[in-house]
Amino acid sequence: MSIHVLSGMPRDEVISYLDDDMMASTDDPISCFIDLADEMTASFSGPEGLVGIVEHPAGDFPRGMFCGFRVADGACHAWDLARAIGADETLNAELVQFAWDDAQPQREMLAATGMFGDSSSGAVQDDAPLQTRYLDLMGRRP
Repeated sequence: MSIHVLSGMPRDEVISYLDDDMMASTDDPISCFIDLADEMTASFSGPEGLVGIVEHPAGDFPRGMFCGFRVADGACHAWDLARAIGADETLNAELVQFAWDDAQPQREMLAATGMFGDSSSGAVQDDAPLQTRYLDLMGRRP
């Protein structure tokens, strides 16, 4: 979906791709993932870079904000994968701080989209480790 958003695809068309598994049709999902990541990097590094607006299914957002979404989403999925395979779940502290700071202005929007599980559980204390608070905000229950 991110590639479609960055390419300027209209919102209604992007929404039609939400349930697509872009890697299901390939025998090499790792190469497919790398190609998609390279496309996204090229788009954020290209002429428009972080300037302008994208039509996201949840609303219109500045490209810089959308880039933050992608970084934060990658952090969550890195944790998901580590948990799934029994690896170290500790995320880079600077990455967690960035993702936490980036998510704060959108707390209500994140919860309203329904795309982040149940969103914040309300059960994590303010003095819990930042990674725990961030993951909880993103609908994870570490």
